Amino acid sequence: MNNVEFLKNHLIKVIHTLKSENGISEECYRGILSDGFGVESCKELDEKELYQLAQRFGYAAPLNVLVKSEFCKSGKASAAQIAMIKGLYFKVAEVKNELGLRNFIDRIIGKRPLYLNNLEIKEAQKVIIALKEWQRARKGDKN
Repeated sequence: MNNVEFLKNHLIKVIHTLKSENGISEECYRGILSDGFGVESCKELDEKELYQLAQRFGYAAPLNVLVKSEFCKSGKASAAQIAMIKGLYFKVAEVKNELGLRNFIDRIIGKRPLYLNNLEIKEAQKVIIALKEWQRARKGDKN
């Protein structure tokens, strides 16, 4: 599988996850696809259109980071995971700085990384899950 195919598959998964997390009905989703892109399925979209749709649903990772990433070949966190960690953290945190981010990571995985690209894939996944839970909790506080 080449990087473009992997990127498309990644974005399709992101879109379906965000669709579910945001409570978007199937009817509304199909309307967005039809009105916004003239298609019936997101599988018909190219990677830039998939990225636009993912952004519309709240995806924070920059496209240039996704395109350049090697998608976890080394066992280390991908550039997309790191971008998602930073994007989510700076959305929900009260202390929006790199030290605060590293302290948060330390609480989740038990170590404070000097560089985020030193995180293992599983560690990055744990941090992303914790950030999403924090984001959901913050949304619940505002209601």
